[in-house]
Amino acid sequence: MTAVSTASPAGPPGSDAAKARQLEKAGRQLAAQGKLEDALRTLIQAVESDPNLATARNARGYVYMRLGQMEQAIADFTEAIRLNPEYPNAYLNRGAARALTGDRSGATSDMRKAEQLGARPSQARNDDPSQNLTASKATKVP
Repeated sequence: MTAVSTASPAGPPGSDAAKARQLEKAGRQLAAQGKLEDALRTLIQAVESDPNLATARNARGYVYMRLGQMEQAIADFTEAIRLNPEYPNAYLNRGAARALTGDRSGATSDMRKAEQLGARPSQARNDDPSQNLTASKATKVP
């Protein structure tokens, strides 16, 4: 099976794809600093610049999840998975969001898929997917 890229081609400097990657990086840094509203605004711009950038969708979904906006988070994780069905971190994050909404079956399914795709045990920090969110808050933006 051929792996699918997690993003659009980088494109030349100044292109929408390059701009999206820069915005994604800035948004992830803001999220890691706990500046979630600023991170969200930046990641919204990243997705608008390149709607096919799966990693930006995943990062924006993570911020939505941290803000307690689970419907938007799950939508972003689902879109990241649609763009790249081989993206284990999007499954991990969607599993955590599903667990937080009480969807145990969906959460378990996503965690299993993430493991099948090679998610490391350190990424799935606990058998309870809802605990991944808590553990992720203290470390890094996935």
